[in-house]
Amino acid sequence: MMKCKRYLLPVLFLAVFSSCRKEDLPSKSIELVNLEFKLGTPNSRQQSIQTYSLTPADENAIKSIILLAFKVVSPGVETFQYHKEGMQIYPGSTVNEKKFFTSIQKSPETYRFVLLVNGGDQVSDQVENLVPNTAKEDVIQNLSYLITTKWDASSSATFTPLPMWGESSEIAGIHAQTVLPQVELLRSLSRIDIKLDPTLSPTHTITDIYVQNANDKASMAPFPSSYDGLGNLISPSIPPGTNPLGVQHYDFTGDNLTSIEGEIYLLEAEAASSPGASDATALAIGISENGGATEYYRIDFLSSGVPIPLLRNRKYSITISNIVGTGELNPLDVFSLAPPDRTVAEGYKISGNRITRENGLSIRIDTEQ
Repeated sequence: MMKCKRYLLPVLFLAVFSSCRKEDLPSKSIELVNLEFKLGTPNSRQQSIQTYSLTPADENAIKSIILLAFKVVSPGVETFQYHKEGMQIYPGSTVNEKKFFTSIQKSPETYRFVLLVNGGDQVSDQVENLVPNTAKEDVIQNLSYLITTKWDASSSATFTPLPMWGESSEIAGIHAQTVLPQVELLRSLSRIDIKLDPTLSPTHTITDIYVQNANDKASMAPFPSSYDGLGNLISPSIPPGTNPLGVQHYDFTGDNLTSIEGEIYLLEAEAASSPGASDATALAIGISENGGATEYYRIDFLSSGVPIPLLRNRKYSITISNIVGTGELNPLDVFSLAPPDRTVAEGYKISGNRITRENGLSIRIDTEQ
């Protein structure tokens, strides 16, 4: 028995010592201050229906917040120092404002804070393994999440909160009296809404929708290379190891819907190699006339005939204003058949800020900022 005690004591000491090193516990010399952060959530437009959709409050739901602290070493050079969890998340003074508290390290240095919202266990585990003094761009490019099926947004009762991110301006010195600037959050996904024009809605309904080549992986925050010189997001941030999901199905059979809003959320995607290409992220829209058989029409994301990428924090609003010809009875045929055998929706528009027109088709893209 005495021999067993002499063996266990050094093992216990080593385990405790190793645990302290792994968690990178702050030393007694580090002083923490409790500060309040204000968050601006993306603007939400009132939806015309609530069946099969998230409400504006659902879209801005915040379940978790991780704060990443970056020290500003010099202009354009920032390095990761530590992370903290957001606590006491509560509503702000306006509908699009949230607040939370956290403890951050007191410092005379200049810092910038990046906030990761609703990243789930995947992002949380990645953050735990971040190494201090890593360059900010390297940190951002290694924080991502993976999905295995379509985003769960079928109802307010059961949905997966939407990932968001944001970052503060530079803050010169952190102390108990520091007033932090509001951080604007932006969504890490694209939202796709589809509706029938009022001229069609009395006789036609949307029965179901298929999505081809939706990506399975996304970066929590955009890469620095995704911005132009004016700070505008111009290209998707696709992390390594991204692959297309299988064809995803959204079924509304029997619901007599003429508008699908706030249910289809896709991860960022590169523009297709060419219009109607097999690698395109595209839709097959099922439409029934007067309760008859469903026919499917393909919709691609184009601007002036040129494929465009799906970008984060955008809403692509598709309005089907006219139906030309007969659709396919098999939805997968709109993805597999080669032109001119493939049925393409000719009378639709995708609405928003940038508008082009060609052959009765217009494209508009709403930012959700």
